[in-house]
Amino acid sequence: MKNKFFIFAPLFIAAMAALCAANPGSIVATLSEMQSLTDAMELVYLDIGGYVSIENLNDLLSEQTTHDFDNISQGGGTRVIDTTTAFFYPQLQNLSMPPRRWLGPYVTYHESRISLTGSGYDKGTLLDFWGTPYYLFSPAGLVRSDQGAITLELYGDYFDSYAIVSLGPDGVKSSDDLIRTFGMPPIKPVITSLSATSAYAGDELRLRGWNLGTQSGERAAAALLLGATPITTIKSWSERLIEFTVPEGAASGNIRIVRGASETNSLPLTILEHPTAVRHWNLYE
Repeated sequence: MKNKFFIFAPLFIAAMAALCAANPGSIVATLSEMQSLTDAMELVYLDIGGYVSIENLNDLLSEQTTHDFDNISQGGGTRVIDTTTAFFYPQLQNLSMPPRRWLGPYVTYHESRISLTGSGYDKGTLLDFWGTPYYLFSPAGLVRSDQGAITLELYGDYFDSYAIVSLGPDGVKSSDDLIRTFGMPPIKPVITSLSATSAYAGDELRLRGWNLGTQSGERAAAALLLGATPITTIKSWSERLIEFTVPEGAASGNIRIVRGASETNSLPLTILEHPTAVRHWNLYE
């Protein structure tokens, strides 16, 4: 697996030069630290076959830790990302014995550089040199180990692989963000986002994901379902994106893709009723 580093576009060379000139030590140190974090993630993958949160990278397989969150088995197990789907495994994983045995810590965090409260992210996570958490993204979205979920916050499902992000000197999503990617996209069919969670019949929606297949061809034909009802109002369909129109008479339910004997995860879609101009009124003189 190859690592790549890039600054999120559009950031011109002149702007990057100005940023480095203003914060030379912090920029260089951040890039070096991000390289260490991605290297640690790759070692974790070799040992347990998946990725964990940035907070976990300095954890011990021991109850004798300064903070409870530094015990990799705290809470009865660890949230591990299934790299075939880019989502967490449904169950906490036991990393105390083969085939998933924790050999960390894979990095060491200075006490002054971690957040005891999580700073809106994970407790014990590493802060960058401007005091903001480093964020971990899978191809499905922001990794929220504290919530046991992958969400669409910040960059959402933008990245084609895994990514560690520093929000840079300004601490918000902007052109000064520093991003290092690693790993590979998922290999199983998964859906990651729907352009709206509620819609009227006739609205056009976009469904993003991975390995979404095609509607026809040599492989088993894929079907897009809302609940148990096939959606036939498809505008376009590719491996990464499906565009469709909400059909007339549709009812609220979960959107998913079925192909042969396999199916993706699902996302909820609420169907709204079109308001009528006048309903049940009386005219009084």
